[in-house]
Amino acid sequence: MTTYNLNLTKNYCNHWGIWEAIREILQNGSDQARKNPDNVLSIQYDEKKQKLIISNKESILERDTILLGGTNKNDDDEMTGNYGEGYKIALLIFEKLNKRTVIKNYARKERWTTTFNKEKKYNNKPVLKIKIHKYIIKTVPDNNLSFEIDGITKEEWDIVNKKYLPLRGEYEKFTSLRGNEILLDKELKGKVFINGLFVEDLGDKFGYGYNLTAKTMKLDRDRQSVKGYDFNRITADLICEYANKGGAENIADAIENKFSEVLTMNFGFNRSKGLSKELKKRFIEKNGEDSFPVTTQKEMEYINRLSRNVTPIIVSENEKNFLSRNDIYSDAEAFIEERSTEEENEKTPKNILERFLLKYGESLRYDAKEDLEKIIAQSENWNDLTPELEETKEETVVVNESNSEIELKEDAELYAEIKQEEPIPLEFNDDIPF
Repeated sequence: MTTYNLNLTKNYCNHWGIWEAIREILQNGSDQARKNPDNVLSIQYDEKKQKLIISNKESILERDTILLGGTNKNDDDEMTGNYGEGYKIALLIFEKLNKRTVIKNYARKERWTTTFNKEKKYNNKPVLKIKIHKYIIKTVPDNNLSFEIDGITKEEWDIVNKKYLPLRGEYEKFTSLRGNEILLDKELKGKVFINGLFVEDLGDKFGYGYNLTAKTMKLDRDRQSVKGYDFNRITADLICEYANKGGAENIADAIENKFSEVLTMNFGFNRSKGLSKELKKRFIEKNGEDSFPVTTQKEMEYINRLSRNVTPIIVSENEKNFLSRNDIYSDAEAFIEERSTEEENEKTPKNILERFLLKYGESLRYDAKEDLEKIIAQSENWNDLTPELEETKEETVVVNESNSEIELKEDAELYAEIKQEEPIPLEFNDDIPF
């Protein structure tokens, strides 16, 4: 027998429970099966014996993996764990919770067990140890490597059933080209899995569940959180692909219900023509052909001022973005002009400025927008000033013309006077030799 000291105390990873420990063993087994399809993962539970057995057909557990950081997954981005800690911490949790664990490493003819022993050099603090015994094989096993965990209650097994997707059997889903899944079962709403393993429950604000690949979604050491930019980007891509491949109606429902995943979609990179068409159809059915989508009260007020024939309807920002993909809603000014009266379409300074603000207002800085609104308010009187300016200009021209005529007349008279005078004869000095 050989004993290895892991230098892990009972207090390490206190926030982990039985699910987190079992998850690590399932994760390693499923990663190995994913890497080699012949290395089949099997899971067995005996309710009477309260025993859970997790096995792989061709896996081998090497002794160097006992080292913290010892892992063969560092160069494989499709694997869930890359830190080399998972199964060692799982053994610690099993031992702490009195779940006796035996690892049968058949390929090496070994049997691994765990225990807590007090160490004098650590002031008699109990630390985790792994004992490796030579194992005599009486019958040829079906699997090279098995983790046998005793003391797993029916309640604990039910938790595992719910948190490991492959154990659920068939479930309604959409699978993307990259292997990510939208989970359409209501029971899975808001739940996030990585490679089939439960990670986090995001709650009822989300419309769907998600099963993402480890290749696309990286996790921290605890593998318990997916919030952030990466998750939003991945789900946005997934939602748009689903909408383009027949799920437009479902995603339109999600937008109307303001579910969180559609509120955080990155519209600069994710577009769906199918979803845009579906939202346009619904918008017209609900509000009529002469309605235009807006996102703020100010936009609504501008449209009301510009035309009596257009009805502004406030929608969410993401719905507006998708509706704007349709030509009919891409240009607010053109939409209004087409439905406005001649009087409303008159090119007065006020109308021109208001339409400019309607079209570009959202891209202006707040102070610039505020100043433009003041200019629009002042522009109502500009029409009255225009005739006066034109009249003044005409008078000025007349005055200028009169001055020119006077100047020309004076020049002509002066020329005539000069012409009438007698020329003065030139006198030469005879002394100058020519």
